[in-house]
Amino acid sequence: PQEVEEDYALFIPNTFTPNGDGHNDLFFPQGIGIDAEHYTMYIFDRWGNLIYQTSTWPGGWDGTVQGKGECQIDTYVYKIATQDGNRAKRVYIGHVNLIR
Repeated sequence: PQEVEEDYALFIPNTFTPNGDGHNDLFFPQGIGIDAEHYTMYIFDRWGNLIYQTSTWPGGWDGTVQGKGECQIDTYVYKIATQDGNRAKRVYIGHVNLIR
């Protein structure tokens, strides 16, 4: 008998606008087949300082430094670590633009 594997896909946006208008105010990935118990997202500034971290799926970043004070318009680095339904680890590193 052939085993059916669960689908896995992760979409990570490259820009968000945390300006309080209710549209696109949080940066967070979307996907299917994500193991919520093995998910972590880190956000770093251009100097490599950790400014946000969450282990809650999907866990949205609101454009602040640890929930205090707005970040400036800039490009930030994310690292997302998760695993799929087959327990295969997945790591994504990329950039997200914060614009207002």
